[in-house]
Amino acid sequence: MKDSFYSSFEGMHRGDREDIKNRLRVYLPFIKPFSVTSRDPVLLDLGCGRGEWLELVTDVGFTAKGADLDEGMLSYCTDLGLDVVQDDAISFLKQFQDNSVDVVSSFHVVEHIGFDNVKLLIHESLRVLKPGGILILETPNPENIVVASSSFYLDPTHIQPIPNQLLSFLTEYIGFARTKVLRLQENKILYSKENIELIDVIAGVSPDYSVVAQKKSDDSVMAYFDEAFNLEYGLSFNALANKFDSGLNNKFHKLSIEIDALKRELNLISEACSILRETNSELQSQIVRQVSEITRQNLEISRQGSEINEIRHLISRSIFNRIKSKIRSIRR
Repeated sequence: MKDSFYSSFEGMHRGDREDIKNRLRVYLPFIKPFSVTSRDPVLLDLGCGRGEWLELVTDVGFTAKGADLDEGMLSYCTDLGLDVVQDDAISFLKQFQDNSVDVVSSFHVVEHIGFDNVKLLIHESLRVLKPGGILILETPNPENIVVASSSFYLDPTHIQPIPNQLLSFLTEYIGFARTKVLRLQENKILYSKENIELIDVIAGVSPDYSVVAQKKSDDSVMAYFDEAFNLEYGLSFNALANKFDSGLNNKFHKLSIEIDALKRELNLISEACSILRETNSELQSQIVRQVSEITRQNLEISRQGSEINEIRHLISRSIFNRIKSKIRSIRR
């Protein structure tokens, strides 16, 4: 097994072989019908890398052939006894006859080769595929903002990201009968997460996607593939953004209810304060009246006390004068 920069890079940043094989199982429903529609299904994998997909499809009955330019990546395949050659994708395709293979696959290649070569690759794939044949093109998903603005450029051999709308249009424009966009490798927790956060919208969209395109065939043949084409795959930017908006709206609605409840409480408190102020004012008036009455009564008591003192004084003087007069009369 030989190491190269790219094989070492893939080993660090893409994942181990078993992890990649598990990811690729999502495509098995698109290729298993060939066990019914084709006697000896043939698959070509362009940019086959370490051979995870070749190994997987061989296990389900395909004759699988692969091509890659990187010698270090191919060494993994040769060590596993896989049928591979060192060649570029388009040159490899041109070696095959019209209507001769069932599946053409290409995982994380189209972002490396430029738009003109992508068109040529799709043209050549349509040519070599049998009626009902499948083309699989997987690439980083620029709907994911982190992928589009950062992680895509981690690979120095990437040229430019390709939006799924462009790639799916291109396959239909070139002549494929139907296409399906599969969004891939998203965090499954996001499907059930109730409170979607802004970071989920920015980084949670499926980081990869693929376009699966099928060449026209009889309806009876196409029907075997309907189930796989009718399924929905992955998380789009719009889906997560809508969940985020819905979560915000729910939060605002709850806040609005809480604010309305607080307003009602404040109104009740304000009414209670008004009642207290009115009650306090009445109490103050009553107290003033009572103080005035007490003051008046005190003054009346004082006046009566003065009169009593005056009477006492007059009585005392009268008694004294009478006693004094009596004493005088006795002396005489």
